[in-house]
Amino acid sequence: MFCLNYILLPYSIISQMYKRINKFMEFFLVVIFVMYLMLGHRLPANIATVLDTPISKIIITVLSIMLFAHSNPLLGILGIIVAFHIIQNSRAVTGSSA
Repeated sequence: MFCLNYILLPYSIISQMYKRINKFMEFFLVVIFVMYLMLGHRLPANIATVLDTPISKIIITVLSIMLFAHSNPLLGILGIIVAFHIIQNSRAVTGSSA
């Protein structure tokens, strides 16, 4: 029993640190997403041409769905809104939304 405590104690400390880091990263992403939506900058043309391909749209959509499924619901909803905004912005910059 004595040795088991030495094994489980570091695991609980690491688990608590992981939860704190995870919450901080989620908060950081929420701040970044809100700033991106509020500032409303247009994408540069070279980035927009890369993001306007069908494969990149699928990747952006899958990443936003994964973010929604595995994180805070607020962060997931903001991720879906940002993904939609990025796709629409890239279409507007490249002119494929005619």
